[in-house]
Amino acid sequence: GAGTLMGEPLAILGLTGSIVSKLEDEGVRTVGDLLKKTKDDVAGLKGVGARAVDGLVEALKKHELTLSEDTEE
Repeated sequence: GAGTLMGEPLAILGLTGSIVSKLEDEGVRTVGDLLKKTKDDVAGLKGVGARAVDGLVEALKKHELTLSEDTEE
């Protein structure tokens, strides 16, 4: 389940090195850190395009995980 992945490095999700390094630059180093971010947070990172965000969402889905929902709407 999700609990076991929280402390794992982002690489476990099978993401490309480029998005992993951009997330790590923002202090997002583990799956748990990533799940605290919203799609908008990730899309707002410098050099991260919509395709990279979609790939990230898909990778999380394979592990039955999702990014944080933005509740400010």
